[in-house]
Amino acid sequence: MFNFVSTEARDVYVLEGHDVTLNIQGHEDFRREEIDFVHWSFHGQVVRYYPGKENVYVPDDRVKFDSTNFSMILKNLQKSDSGLYRGEIGAAEITTSLS
Repeated sequence: MFNFVSTEARDVYVLEGHDVTLNIQGHEDFRREEIDFVHWSFHGQVVRYYPGKENVYVPDDRVKFDSTNFSMILKNLQKSDSGLYRGEIGAAEITTSLS
């Protein structure tokens, strides 16, 4: 079984040429070792992060990912950056058994 947290839809207005940080609310409900992945999707592109692995896939130099709080920073925003952004965390339910 997987548990998921996704960002709530909300409008954010930022001036062209400025930066914005997008956060996934509720990430603090998970213990770090339970998290299997963090994905940000937008415009058909995805930021992919898998804890325990050093690589973070980021599709553009203007996109930065903060692995401490799973936020995505968009730098030097342009009109073409407008749209729906979705952040998602997936975590497997940890089950232990005692014999």
